[in-house]
Amino acid sequence: MLSKLHFELVQDWILLLKKFGDEWQSQNQQAYHLSEEWQKIQQFLQKKILPLSFDDLDSENQRLWQSWQTETHRYLRLLHTDLLFFATAKQPQTKSMKASTITQHWQGTLQLSINLLSTVKGAFK
Repeated sequence: MLSKLHFELVQDWILLLKKFGDEWQSQNQQAYHLSEEWQKIQQFLQKKILPLSFDDLDSENQRLWQSWQTETHRYLRLLHTDLLFFATAKQPQTKSMKASTITQHWQGTLQLSINLLSTVKGAFK
């Protein structure tokens, strides 16, 4: 079982990711790596997700939580790199490819979190 804190943290994370995705899809997308929403996501990851201990979880959920943290961090690093490349790309074809990759990595990050919650849905201490 996840603790209530862990469960609610992932719910908040999903809301942040959805807001970022909505804005990414609806905006011009120029220099998006500097946006307020992107900064919120990075701060949330660094200040709330990565430092949150999993010691109070049972061994199965410890592995699940640690795996989720690791994969979420990996996806965010990929997104960060993609956003930087997108911002500096000059060719329309390159921008289009990077925009598509950003969308894929965003969706992967979101789905990872949704899957975590569906695995433990309603089950927290």
